[in-house]
Parts: sequence; structure tokens; C-alpha cells
Amino acid sequence: MDLTPPYNEPLLLQQVAEGNSLAFRQLFDQYQRRVYSYSFKITNSHEVTEDIVQDVFLEIWNIRHRLHEIENFNAYLHRIAHSKVYRSLQRVAREELVLQHLKQQGTPVDEAGKPLLSKEITHFIQSLVEQLTPRQREVFLLSREEGLKYEEIAQRMGIGFETVKSHLANALKFLRSEIGKQYGSQAIAILIIWELTAL
Repeated sequence: MDLTPPYNEPLLLQQVAEGNSLAFRQLFDQYQRRVYSYSFKITNSHEVTEDIVQDVFLEIWNIRHRLHEIENFNAYLHRIAHSKVYRSLQRVAREELVLQHLKQQGTPVDEAGKPLLSKEITHFIQSLVEQLTPRQREVFLLSREEGLKYEEIAQRMGIGFETVKSHLANALKFLRSEIGKQYGSQAIAILIIWELTAL
């Protein structure tokens, strides 16, 4: 991921640290292709890689106030990307194990081989979604049903990255808690199938 910046990197990082969204966009444009290439070589999945790139730059934005302390931004970015890739691979492996277990138990699957949930469980989760606050529900549906990224949700709703992340985190926390109470040992499979295990 070596990159010789054709710009004043210290100045750009300082501007990002001050909350300059245009500077952040320039930083993203400079580095996102390298992060994508590095991640894809390991995951071999465009979908997973896109999520990793999003997570990497979301973290950069979240810690922007510390960017001026970083001496080698390229190396720092590489460490973040490596960590995100590793955690993503762990999550995928865990999900595969659970899905294989469900299939072995004779759980019905759809055309893609993904286990199907009973109408009762589906209706229960839908009722939980209705119990979310209006903002939490909107963020959750944009993320999970429309597949929008944090930046796209923020633009659609006219709110910031942090606000989007906070609403989604609170929504998932509530859903996980209520599903756990209702279904006990079955909860992990339900959470995975409904993609409620991670931001």
C-alpha cells in the first residue's frame, strides 16, 4: 500500500482533523483505491471489500482529531485496513459455521442456500423494528433493506456520520437484546440471518 502523495499530506490531515469534509473527501479519493485493492486480494469479495473500505474511512473520520499526531499515515491506514480485513474474515467464518449447522438440522433454505426463518420470527423482528425511534428505524431500514452505506444514509437524511452510526448501533443493541430474550440459544442464528451481528 505504498503511496507517494502528490499533495501536502500534513496539511490535508490537519484540515481533516479540523473537520473539513472536503479535505476528507480528498483523502478518501487518494487512498480508497489502495485500501480496496489490498482488501480484495484477501477477501476476494467485492461486497465484503466495499464494507471494509467504508469501515476503514469511517474510523479515520471518527479519530480525525488525532490525525495530526500520526507520523506515517500510510502505515497507520494499512494497520486499520489489516484489522478490518481480519475481523471481517472472522465474522464470515463464524457465519458459515452457523449456517452449515442450520442446514444440517434440516432448516429450509432459499435459492441462494440461505436458511429461511419462520413467519413467526419474521413478524416478531418486524414488530421490534416498529418499536425503534423514528430516526433509528429510518437508519436501520436504509442500511439493511436498501443497502446504503453510512455516507449515503447521512446524505439522504441530512445528518452526520457519527449520528448515523449512533442510531444504527442503538437500533441493533435493542434488536439483539429483545431477540435474545425471546429465542435464547436460537438468537445467534437469527441475528446472523438478519444481518444484525455487526454495524
